[in-house]
Amino acid sequence: MIAGLRIGLALMTRTQTLLAGRRSEPYNGS
Repeated sequence: MIAGLRIGLALMTRTQTLLAGRRSEPYNGS
């Protein structure tokens, strides 16, 4: 149960970070 919660939290944080980065500056790769 705890593992699932941790994974969920990590995924949420990761998504939020990705969205924030995308908002602050456009794609840098290409």
